[in-house]
Amino acid sequence: MEKSIGTGWICPNCGAALRREPCALRCGNGHSFDIAKEGYVNLSLSARKGESRGDNAEMVRARVAFLSQGYYLPLAQALRDAVASYANGTLAEAGCGWGYYLDAVAQAYPWDAVYGTDLSKFAIKVAAKRNPKIAYAVANSFSLPLATGGVDVLLNVFSPIATEEFARVVRPNGVLVTVTPDTWHLRQLKYALYADRTRPNPPPRELPAPWRAESDRVCAFGKRVGARDLEQLVHMTPYLYKTGKEDLARLDGIGDLETDFAFRIRVYRRDGKTVD
Repeated sequence: MEKSIGTGWICPNCGAALRREPCALRCGNGHSFDIAKEGYVNLSLSARKGESRGDNAEMVRARVAFLSQGYYLPLAQALRDAVASYANGTLAEAGCGWGYYLDAVAQAYPWDAVYGTDLSKFAIKVAAKRNPKIAYAVANSFSLPLATGGVDVLLNVFSPIATEEFARVVRPNGVLVTVTPDTWHLRQLKYALYADRTRPNPPPRELPAPWRAESDRVCAFGKRVGARDLEQLVHMTPYLYKTGKEDLARLDGIGDLETDFAFRIRVYRRDGKTVD
């Protein structure tokens, strides 16, 4: 698969198709976006206005360090299996982070083009350097710089679900594949941090029309996590900011920990109606 940057992006200002020039993407209305040396492009207007910028550098570094140890390989394989019968055409991931899952699915099947978006410039920079054959852009999932009906399979892993925007970019009868934490994901780690204040994760919400649930599976496994990797695990998740200092201090005395990992992988089929 040849590098596809610029062949499927649309202008975040006016919605016109972007064409590639030597160092930038430009639309017919004169809006231009520089291509970074790593190969990605910033197509997020909200980030430039000072709104949410996604994961910071510390969270990205922690995620890269933890996932590079192979702890979530069973999830990556389960995600590849979930996509197998739908694998054709254009693949995209909204909220792709540093591209760990997108890269796993992209390499498993012969896609025509692959796109990844995330609000974090830090994450997209790592992703673009990791696999230059995937087109990456800094962008908000609620305002994707992708053509209407231009995506056959859309991934969304641990990221906000923009129901209406996803319905716009996924073609009629295309699919959305979501991954969310299952009920007792990281149960033992949560008990170590919160003791009797530990609560189960809520079930994933059902998506409204035009989405219809087609399959629902659980990927669950247990692994022993080393003390240093436990620290990276906490730092790559919202636990870092939702946990008080006293609770976080318990990490110092945990050492290695055997904990459950559990995920829900759901496939939704988009109905056959076109978007006006």
